[in-house]
Amino acid sequence: MNIQLTENYAITSDAYNFILNEVAVVKTGKNTGKKVFRPIRFYSSIGELLDGLITRNLMLSNQDTMEGLIQDQADFIAEIKKLFKIGIKGVATVPCMECGGKEKCGKHGKTSKRE
Repeated sequence: MNIQLTENYAITSDAYNFILNEVAVVKTGKNTGKKVFRPIRFYSSIGELLDGLITRNLMLSNQDTMEGLIQDQADFIAEIKKLFKIGIKGVATVPCMECGGKEKCGKHGKTSKRE
């Protein structure tokens, strides 16, 4: 796995871990301008990684008011949620028995039985 979440963070994985990486650009040498991933921490699940990422964002905040801190954190969390909603829309939903829609149908209110 190699997924860039935000401008500054990416997720990679190996056979045992999910890895939160900081995205950096090489400033000198033959690889100048190349993006590199610098591992921050290893996690056993995506959920733990996301909790760690949100905590890290909070800890590194430069805000000096509670309102600013809350707004920055809310914006960051919304950005992460948006990425995951795009990727998992329709997963684990059950089609409507009447119209076959991918999610529970508001019109019919029925879902099929899982097979």
